[in-house]
Amino acid sequence: MKHFTGVCPNNWIYRQGSCYKISPKGLNWNAAKSAYEALGSTLAMIKSQAEQQALGPKITHEPWIGLHRDPKDKSRWMWIDGTQATYTHWSKGEPNSVAEECGQMYTATHRWKWNDLGCSASLHYVCEIKGWFEFFKLLAEIFLILRKRLVKCYLLRPSAKKTHSRRPYNERYLAFRLAQF
Repeated sequence: MKHFTGVCPNNWIYRQGSCYKISPKGLNWNAAKSAYEALGSTLAMIKSQAEQQALGPKITHEPWIGLHRDPKDKSRWMWIDGTQATYTHWSKGEPNSVAEECGQMYTATHRWKWNDLGCSASLHYVCEIKGWFEFFKLLAEIFLILRKRLVKCYLLRPSAKKTHSRRPYNERYLAFRLAQF
């Protein structure tokens, strides 16, 4: 059973709307991906400079991140959710080998730049889940949309012919109906 403190599970770090955990041991990229998917998270997807700057200082070992070469076009990089990597933080001269298909992050010595590396190497890895605050914020936004746009209030009043007529709210009997999309 997971225990949560604030917006993240215990021993996870909250940064930029997500919770991150750095593994205590090394695995190859595919095993690292599978290990945290089993826990409901993914390898970290660093999609902005703000996220890079927030996460970088927490990195003390060179970890895998959720970046890999597009199997259909080896010149492109993508995140494990299938989106193209539009923000990158490559070290000078990287990526440098089509045979190196997975992404890793260097430590502070190299200013947390990224490197391409063969996926079979055993490295620590950093994973990510959305923080509970972000989840509840999303639920609140959905509720407001439903409240403003989808729910209409009608009065159902029996008529003499045993059918119901609709009138705007102003009498005693109410029924709620979801509006058609």
